[in-house]
Amino acid sequence: MSPVPGAGEIEIEVLSVWPRVFRVNNFLSHAESEVLKKWAVDHRNQHSMRPSTVGAQSWTQKGGKTSKSSSRTSENAWDVNSPVAMPIKRRAFELLRLKYNESMADGVQILRYENGQHYQVCGCLPSLASSVGHAFHQRNLPH
Repeated sequence: MSPVPGAGEIEIEVLSVWPRVFRVNNFLSHAESEVLKKWAVDHRNQHSMRPSTVGAQSWTQKGGKTSKSSSRTSENAWDVNSPVAMPIKRRAFELLRLKYNESMADGVQILRYENGQHYQVCGCLPSLASSVGHAFHQRNLPH
């Protein structure tokens, strides 16, 4: 793969063999991250930051009221087709060695976790934080 301008060569790091978990280093540049964070809270973005939901019903359907859960307390936004999102989506397909197909592509999801917020997964998988010694870092988005 080509290096990401401003980020360098993309590196894939194995965090866990079971379940399979990878960290993709240098997938986004700092500049791309900053643009995504600003767009996530922009009032012109119809998919701007709002409480995260669970299940198949999105927050754009009936306001997501029926799919909010105490197991997921973060907020999220989407960038579906901006000039920054499109190369990121194509890069994801390239990383997976797939031919780009917009009908199979999702938007770029931007998540915000404030102190004390969480995504509580089912008890069926081992804790990734403890099984691979991975430290999760908070990255703040503007409000």
